[in-house]
Formats: sequence, structure tokens, C-alpha cells
Amino acid sequence: MRRRAGNGPARAQPSRRWWRPRRCCRCCRRSAAPSHQTRRHRAVPQRAAAADHEPYSPERLAQLRAQGKPVFVNLTASWCITCLVNERVALSTDEVRDAFEKQGVTYLKGDWTRQDPRITELLKQHDRSGVPLYLFYPAGTGSGAQVLPQLLTPGIVTTALRAGTS
Repeated sequence: MRRRAGNGPARAQPSRRWWRPRRCCRCCRRSAAPSHQTRRHRAVPQRAAAADHEPYSPERLAQLRAQGKPVFVNLTASWCITCLVNERVALSTDEVRDAFEKQGVTYLKGDWTRQDPRITELLKQHDRSGVPLYLFYPAGTGSGAQVLPQLLTPGIVTTALRAGTS
């Protein structure tokens, strides 16, 4: 290396680019070999997501409430870690799905990723500034929403459903 006057040591420039194997994805440092298959990449059998819930809208909620049907509202966002954990640990379990089906609960899911003003309005009605917000409206038209805690377990959800139907 040569020293330049007043500018510190000269930096060595690489004479050529090094070949780097391509990664199969952002999460891995392995090369994209056909035999590579981690647990993250395997298809996990799950129930169809579209059949689980309906998209939230104030009109749909009002319609279901007017009919006196029980409704579970999940306000979530794709960047909300708590929301994602609750969906995996509690809301997507067979125990909770079976309880929804058995008790005729309609599951509405509102995505606040892009801060939909209709969802923001519902959050403000329940004195919240962000997600997650879980609401259970028991059967009947006169009862208000039961606000569930921000951290869910299957037991918390099923207990709320049982209390709302009794």
C-alpha cells in the first residue's frame, strides 16, 4: 500500500469481483440449491384463510348487529407483531374456529395496514389509537361490544364467547 500525503492510508481496490452464490431467499445464507428446503419454506397445511373471515366494514357490522348475530371483530395490521402472534397462537387454532362455528359467530377482520379511515373511526370509538383491537358483540341487538385484551389465548376467546351466549 502506498501512503497518500495528508489523506491517510490508500485503500486497496479489489482487482475483480468475487462470485457469490445466490441465496434462495432473504432469510437464508444458503445457496439456491434444489435440495434446500427448510421448515420455513415447507408448505404447512392450514384451513383456507378466505373461509375464516369476512372483511370488516361498518355496513356489514351494522347489518349483522341488526340481525342479532354474534360478531367477532379483529382489527389488525401486517406490521403489528402482537396481531400476528395473536392470530397464530389464538385465533387460528382449531379450538377457536370450532367455537366460532358452533356458536354461529361471524368473524370480521379489518386490515389497518394503510390506516383505513373506517377502521380508524372504530378504533376512536373504543378509545384506541392503534391496533390490535378485538371486539366481541354477543347475540342480540341491544348489547354493546366486549373489548378483549390485546394479548389473546384460545381460552380468553372461548370464555368470552361462552359468556356472551349465556
